[in-house]
Amino acid sequence: MVKDLKADDYVLVTAVKNGSGYDVKSVEKAEVKTVEVSGYKLNDSVDAASTTYKYNANADSIKGTSLQRR
Repeated sequence: MVKDLKADDYVLVTAVKNGSGYDVKSVEKAEVKTVEVSGYKLNDSVDAASTTYKYNANADSIKGTSLQRR
């Protein structure tokens, strides 16, 4: 169980497909970073703070993913 969650917190969920559903293997609070984006490849990756962050290819089949601007 994740402690100290608040409304609008992000979480990372690891799940394994089990028939028509999913078994949750882990849940943890996501670390939120504020950085300037220097580039991105649609549906592939985001470059920020000299690091390339790859999208999880499997997430899209569970729930659509998108790059959100704040």
